[in-house]
Amino acid sequence: MNLNDKIKKHELLIEELNNGVDNLLVEGVSIIQILKLLVRGTSYIPTLLATQTLKKAGKALLDKEKEVKDMTSKEDVITGLSELTSEIAELKSLIIKLEEKKEEQLPFKKIVIEFKKKVDLDIDKMKSPEFQRSLVSTMYFKVMEVNETKKYLLLKTNSFPDTMFIRLEYKTLDIYKEQKGDVNLIYSRYKNPIVNPIEGEKEDCFYRVVEMK
Repeated sequence: MNLNDKIKKHELLIEELNNGVDNLLVEGVSIIQILKLLVRGTSYIPTLLATQTLKKAGKALLDKEKEVKDMTSKEDVITGLSELTSEIAELKSLIIKLEEKKEEQLPFKKIVIEFKKKVDLDIDKMKSPEFQRSLVSTMYFKVMEVNETKKYLLLKTNSFPDTMFIRLEYKTLDIYKEQKGDVNLIYSRYKNPIVNPIEGEKEDCFYRVVEMK
């Protein structure tokens, strides 16, 4: 394939991506190829497209990890394990790079929130005290996503392990405006709230935004 053909193919893939990730997957383009295209080939990534791709990548990651566990014969292990573990490592690396690129496009990257009442969060299905966390007083967060359509923020804080996040609904992002929104805890062993998340129950949250930057 000459250079012009490669450029044309790249442009067609970009156009297809704008119509949705599923179309390309159906046509046989791998999720790794799609991730590479987004990470290396586009200057701007729509939030919905990035989210869809991360979710698909998370599913592919689970499928490949299951394949590793399901390998039983020695021949399978010898011929397939090395290739699979390499693909898993590449997927994880590309997921991190796409998340970093997505975060670069955020309208603000840090937020300070003052909680008017203590909010206790839990993920019941995990059945462990490790997944019991609280939002209290004034807390500092890194912003993972701002969903202006559904009006919620995905946030992480150094007060929690790097596998835990919160999803906080908002009515306004005006500074010092008192408001109430649902909040819940999210766990992802892949350290990304969009990649194979396990979510806790929603709780009432009374708060105000103190600072954004």
